[in-house]
Formats: sequence, structure tokens, C-alpha cells
Amino acid sequence: MVIHEVSEQVGYDRNRYRKVVVDAVKQKALDALEAAIAKAFGRRLRYYLVSNSSDPLNKAAGSFQIAFKEDPPGNRNIDIDIKYSALCPHGSEKKLAASVCDGANPMEAFQNLLARWIHRFAESARTSFIDSFFNIKDQLASALKAKAMDEAGLALSLELSLPLPERLTVTDMFAIHFRDYDREENLSVKVELIPDQNNLIAAHINRTAYPKQPVQEAIQRYFADYITLHSFYFDSTKEDFKRDAVRRLNDSLRKIGRQIAFISFERIGGLTLPEETFSVRHPVSHIDDDSRPVNVRITAVMELQDSARYRISGSRELSQWVRKQIEDAVNAELFGASYLDLIIDFSPREARIKQRLSNAAYGIGYDLEQQVVVPEMEPYDWLDYFEIRTEDAEQEFQTSEARFPVKVSIVVNSKLRDFESVKKPLNDRKHIPTEMKEKAVESVAQFLRTISPERFYVRFSQTQTPGERSVEEELKARIKTALTHNFKAVIRDIFVRVEETEITKLLDKLKSHRETFQVEVTQLNPDQNYDSIFRGDFRVVALDYKGWESFVTSMPEIDKIKVCIETSIETEFRNHPQTSAAYGDPDWYNQINEIIIACASAAVRRDFGLTVTIDKVRRDLTRIEAVARGLRIQSDEEMAKQIAEQITELRKKLVDSIVDSIIDPSLDKEYIGDINKQISDLEACMDEFKRTGKLALPGQADIPRLPESSG
Repeated sequence: MVIHEVSEQVGYDRNRYRKVVVDAVKQKALDALEAAIAKAFGRRLRYYLVSNSSDPLNKAAGSFQIAFKEDPPGNRNIDIDIKYSALCPHGSEKKLAASVCDGANPMEAFQNLLARWIHRFAESARTSFIDSFFNIKDQLASALKAKAMDEAGLALSLELSLPLPERLTVTDMFAIHFRDYDREENLSVKVELIPDQNNLIAAHINRTAYPKQPVQEAIQRYFADYITLHSFYFDSTKEDFKRDAVRRLNDSLRKIGRQIAFISFERIGGLTLPEETFSVRHPVSHIDDDSRPVNVRITAVMELQDSARYRISGSRELSQWVRKQIEDAVNAELFGASYLDLIIDFSPREARIKQRLSNAAYGIGYDLEQQVVVPEMEPYDWLDYFEIRTEDAEQEFQTSEARFPVKVSIVVNSKLRDFESVKKPLNDRKHIPTEMKEKAVESVAQFLRTISPERFYVRFSQTQTPGERSVEEELKARIKTALTHNFKAVIRDIFVRVEETEITKLLDKLKSHRETFQVEVTQLNPDQNYDSIFRGDFRVVALDYKGWESFVTSMPEIDKIKVCIETSIETEFRNHPQTSAAYGDPDWYNQINEIIIACASAAVRRDFGLTVTIDKVRRDLTRIEAVARGLRIQSDEEMAKQIAEQITELRKKLVDSIVDSIIDPSLDKEYIGDINKQISDLEACMDEFKRTGKLALPGQADIPRLPESSG
């Protein structure tokens, strides 16, 4: 403190302190003369040393607490923490000493002054001082500073605050009730509390009270007003549940200025929790009116919705209970039902079974989420897609020509739309898939009796006849019509396939072969060495669109087809110029290829009614081409020698040919010109060899050869 009470004779540093004498009765500072007179009259004097602001170090600081109680009494009080620093300005020493002389010591008097000023401020406040403390504390600090300067001559700095409670953990165990369940459940609770930032006054006022009782009452009231037993059993560990609990409990704890930072609940003792979700699949054997057992399979999925109702209804072994309820419901609702009733009229019985089970489940707090009630009878399988197949027992069908029966197999993927449309056959104990199969076969037989075998084999998958569907399309349409008309069936797929007959076996055999033909085209003049050999591959593809009669008349083997192809090519080349076949240009080779393909295909179609593909057509080298190719791998000198020998041989042939033409003028003389051209070409090669020493055969860059072709 900047002021200290001392004795009259105390020595002091006049540079740091000023000694002030105060009349304790009149609370007045005296000068030296006044002090001497007062002393002479025996007045009670007090002596103080006051440090002023002439020395910056003469500043005091500290803290203390002042209790404030409401007036009029409201059973509330607060303890205000005050942190201060004080300095006495020069010239205010007497005022300070006079203001603190009525206490046991200056500090006590200073605190009393502040308490009195605070009460005066509170009395002048328009609102409750305690409730609005945090809003007006800065205003209060300013007022106290002004009072200190005005009444005590003290320059004061203040910080005002209220002590708040620390974070506190409450652990407790007590009984609770639920909104829908009056029986007690024991609950273990752990709660961590912090001051409510929106109600710090209440937190301050109640800071010393242990909040166990308010917490217990708030939790008990919360469970009784808002929480069901089921929610507590299955939701209390979920974050949403905890958030809602904290929100509502905070509302209750606000009056003591506390908020929940953490909370956990734990159920103590009690019955074992029921299963939240339970499923069962249970078959029940029922005897119909014909004394035949029928199994009804029921699948049920139950979800617990009301734990209180479950507890009140009594504990049980859930699996046994559900099976018992299923058996009772099935036997009650199917009593007296016939076989046909279980198929045609099962829906209302199924609905009543489900309702019985739902009511029973509701009585113990469960909802029946899913129920599947299915009699284990074959007709119910027909409501799902199944297959009708005839391929295991292939059936022969007559065509319009009795000597040519055909075979087909049928696969139909279908299901029944409902049982009403097949009520009569069901009542007659007919097997519906078998009935459907017979109808499908009947529709196929009816159509095939009206068509020729030619149409069946030639136009089964596709047709070129305007306005006509392929046999396959026609059969599918007729099968679909028969099944939808007679059984109201839903058709997903229909497959019709040609099965093996003598005709299909022969066609398959022919199609499986890939054969090579060979044709030698002989020159008109056998002395020339330009005979050509053509080769190629062929394969039977199909029965020709208009080839039925030719095919069934001939019933050919592959060798007969090969002979037919070779003969047709030989015949075509008898009237074709052969020189070009040896030394023609490439365009002409393409023409030769087209001729071979066209004449061979036409001959097979005409003689056997078949379509063939011909490819890899090629021509072997002629003898002169072979010689030329052979020469290329020899030296130029060796080749020149062989060319000279060939020129000599050609000149002999030329002479013989001229003589023959004189003897018989009717002979074709075109080949004489060809020989002359060959001699001329070879002599030109020899002249080039003599001039350059290098040999270039006629056509050496591109010796003619018919390329491989297809068609």
C-alpha cells in the first residue's frame, strides 16, 4: 500500500515519503501547529507515511475479495475478486490519510471504502446488480476509480471478476422410471459439469454446492417425461440420443449455472434385452380335404418397436413363441381348404394369416416387417419362369410330302400369369408344364403338315419370298399364340432348332469338307510348251434357295461335286485363248479367276442344288516360265547359253509350223506369229548381253502367274 501507519517518533526518507498527522476522531489531516495543539489537549492522533507519485516506484498493487449481499435480502451474495494497482498523486497525501484513518489499518479501511462504494453503486443501478454484474462490471470499475480519486485522492486501476466453479465429475446410481413403463430400472450415470457461460452468476453463487441432487432430479425427470423403455434399451449409446439428453438436461441445470460436457448412461441389472430384429423360417404341414399333406412355408422378419410392451407381456423364448403363432395361424385359416382352394383361392387366406401374425407380434411390442407365406406346392413354382423342352425326346413331324419328315426341338422359357386361367386343368390334377408342352408340339405339327420339305430346309432361318416369314419365325409365333391363348402364359424366350435327319446329315457331311480341285488346260497345238494347270479350294455352304429338287434327286457325295467343278472349268477353257493364259496381263488373270468361280458355282448349283465357295485359285508355272525362273539362279553366261539353245529349238518349230501350214491351209496360223515374237524377244536379250555383258530375260521383272483368288 502507498500509506503506512507509523509512530510519532519514526524516522523516514523525506525524499520518498510525507508524514501526515490525522485527528482520528474528526478524521481530519492536521498541519504542524494544529497537531501540536491537538496533542496538548490530549486528542487521539494517528501518524502515517504516504508515498506519492514523485517516485514512480511508489506504486502499490495487490488483490482481495469483497462480499456483496443483496439488499433487500434475497438470499444471494457474490464474492467479487478485486485486483488493483494504486498511486497517490503529489499533493493528495493528506486526503488519502484522512480517508483511511477509521480502520484498524489503511488496507482494511481501503477495503471498507470500496465495499461502501460498491453498495452505493448497486443501489443506484436500474437492474439487479448481481444478475447484471458481468454486463456492468466495467462501469462499476470506472465508478470506483472516480470515487477513489475524489474521496481518497488515490489514482486506482481495477480488474473485477467473480470466482467460478471448476470442472466437476458427478458419478451416481439411482432408480428411474420411463414415459411408458412404471417399473423401476436402475441407472448408473457419469456426468462431467462445467460452468454455464450463459448463466455465470448462478454458477458463481452455487460454486461450492455439490450438484449431485440437482443432477439426479434432472435425469429422473428427463427419463420420466421423454424417454421410452425401448429408446433407452436400443438408442442410449447413439450420439443423437446423447445430444438430445444433454440439451434437455442443460435446460434443467441452468438454474445452478452448470452445463454438461460429457454424459454416459449404463443400465444396471434388470431383464436380458430382447432381440431387436428377429427372423424365422418355419414350414407348417397341413392336410387338405383329400388327406394329402401340404407344407406351407412362412418367412417372417420381426422388429422390436416397443420394449415396454414386450416387458409387460412377459418374458418368453422368442423362437418357440413365433413358431407356435405361425402354426396356430396356418391351421386356423386353412381348415377345410381343398387342393384347388390352396392354389386358386389362397390369397385371402394368406392375408388373414399375415394379419394374425401381425396382431400377435404387436401384442408383444414387435412389428412384422416382412412376411412371405408360400404353400410348398409345385403349381406355385410355375408362377416363376420355367423351361418346356422337347429335345430330350425328339419328335418327327410330317411335312406336305410324306417321304420327307422333319425333326425339330423346342425350348420355351415361360411362366403362368396367374392360376385363374388354368383353373380347370388344375382342378383335374393336370400337370400344366406337360399340358403346355403338348400344346406347343401340336401347334408345330399343325404348321409343318402344311409346308413342303423344300421350304423347311431352304427357308428355315430366312426367306426371300415376299410376304412370307421364315419357318423359324412362323413356328415361334404359333407356339407363343398357343401358350398365351390356352394358358395366359408369359413368354420370355422361344428357341426352335432343326434336328438331325438324312437330309441334314448329308448336308452337314458335305459342309464339313474342304476339297481341292485341279484342272489342266491343254493347248490346241500340243507341240507348244504352254499347257496351264489351275488349282483351287471349294467348300459346300448351303442348300441353294432353288436347289431342293436337284439336291434330293442327286443326293451327291463330295467326289461327285469335285468332278463337276473340274469338268465345268475344262469345258469353259476349251474355247478360250490359251496363249494369254501363259503370258497375259494381270487384268486378264482376274478375268480368268472370275470365269473359274462363275462356271464352277453355276455347275454345282445346276447339278446338285448346292451353294459353294471357291477360293485360293492359282495357276502353276508353264514350262517356259519354269525355265525362266530356273535361269535366274544361274550366272549370266550360263543363262545366255540356255537362251541360245532355246532360240535354236524355237526356229526348228517355226520351220515345221510353216511347212505344216502349207500342207494344210486350214490350220490356225496365229501361233506362228507367237513363235516369231518369242524368238524376237530372246534375240533382243542376247543382243543386250553382247553389248553390256548383262542379261535381262523377257518379263524378268514380273513373270506372269495367276495370283491366288477367292470367290
